[in-house]
Amino acid sequence: MVNLNPRIIVAIDKDSSNSADRLVRKLSPDLCRLKVGLELFSVCGPNIVQKFQRMGYSVFVDLKIHDIPNTCYRTVRALTNLGVWMISVHVSGGREMLLAASEAVEGIECSPLIVGISVLTSLEAKSLNEIGIDRAISEHVNKLSFLASNCNIDGIVCAPSEILIVRKKLGIKFKIVTPGIRPTNNLGDDQKRISSAQSAIKDGSDYIVIGRPITDSKYPKKVLEDLSESIYSVC
Repeated sequence: MVNLNPRIIVAIDKDSSNSADRLVRKLSPDLCRLKVGLELFSVCGPNIVQKFQRMGYSVFVDLKIHDIPNTCYRTVRALTNLGVWMISVHVSGGREMLLAASEAVEGIECSPLIVGISVLTSLEAKSLNEIGIDRAISEHVNKLSFLASNCNIDGIVCAPSEILIVRKKLGIKFKIVTPGIRPTNNLGDDQKRISSAQSAIKDGSDYIVIGRPITDSKYPKKVLEDLSESIYSVC
């Protein structure tokens, strides 16, 4: 059966068009969407996005835009013209920047979702303290999520540990995108605030971002199929 709304986003964190292409051809647009981040976009530019789209994939361009409002507006507008599915901006860019991002997609038919980056899943409380943020991570994510919602941003990117807090605060229409998804037996990389795919979906995440557990696998499509089955069993 064709899945019209895949909830798994596979992070294609490769350093060349050829390696990205080889990986993506092992996946399926019926099972996942794709995330193009800074590394791959820096190497390949918009061409890789268009290539994936021609292969039938919805593409999340995760550049984590954080700049002055005018630059943010123009960048979001340019990505919108590519027909991308989702774009990320840093909520810490502030109200004016967030409003510029939301204005960039106004009046666009089939406009992309704009989601705000809250606190990276590689960070812990100590990391926030080092940059002058003394509140708890959950409190900070809650505050950023509320600001994003007030600026017409469609959703937030947050760690699994903050899903329930955001969902309770902002309701079911506000999108939650969750990185830091790991199998319970795979805890040894740079992600700190993590959980399983099933737990994230059960707690209320709309979309889960998964990279290395799929992309480093010898059989990425099999891992993807197993994850898809596991999360739909808890929906």
